[in-house]
Formats: sequence, structure tokens, C-alpha cells
Amino acid sequence: MERESKNIIDAMTNGNIFSVPTVDSQIRSEVSFFRNLLIGNINNHEVFHGYINKINAAWDVILTGYFKKLILMYNTAYVNYTNKKREHEQEMIRMADEINAKQLFEDIEELNVSPNIFSISRGMGKSSISKRPRKKSSKK
Repeated sequence: MERESKNIIDAMTNGNIFSVPTVDSQIRSEVSFFRNLLIGNINNHEVFHGYINKINAAWDVILTGYFKKLILMYNTAYVNYTNKKREHEQEMIRMADEINAKQLFEDIEELNVSPNIFSISRGMGKSSISKRPRKKSSKK
């Protein structure tokens, strides 16, 4: 995607991105402004993607076919990048879930609970359950 971004910036710097012979001076000055924005955000893919597509939407009628093709190539690379990023995130979540499940099963295996309630209640002696707290014996 880096190559596609640089190709767009180079076209805005070196070539004529407009298909019409005469372009308003306001638009020509905006090219420089947007070019600098794109350079500043070349590694911020979401911002770069947003600006380049706003340029395409605003100036669509007067852009050259070559420049539109560069934008299309960038958008394709951007979609591939976001898909790979999403797949990577989903894989990380899946791995974390597997680790958590394994840890949970290990913790459950360590618990030793009798299968019936009778043996649990028999294991608790009457002396271990009291209605009031025991008095501490004083050591002399």
C-alpha cells in the first residue's frame, strides 16, 4: 500500500492530474494543500484513504483516467490491508480464547468435589459449623 500511496503523491507533484486544459486557480492551490495532507498522513491509512476519496469525489469530472486508476489501485490495496488486519485480529482473539479455555479446564481439573451431596454433608462435621464465633483461647 506504501507504493500506491507514493504513486498518488508523485502524480500530484509531478504530473497533471486534471483532464481539462484550464483549471481554476483555487483548485490548483488545493492540490498542493491536499498533497501536503497526504504526505503528512501517508502512514495513517484511514486518514489517507478518506482524503484521497474526497478528492476523487470532489474533482471526479476533471481528473485524468490515469489518476483515477491510481486511486482505484490504492483503494484495492487498502481493502486488502484492512481485510488482512481484521483476519489477524480475529486470529489473535481465537488464540486468546483457546488459552483461556485451556486455563479454565486446568483450573476445573484441580477442583475435587464429590459427586453426591451426602458425602459433602458428611464431610462437614457438626463441630465445624457453629452459630456464634468461637472465643479465642488466651495463651499464658
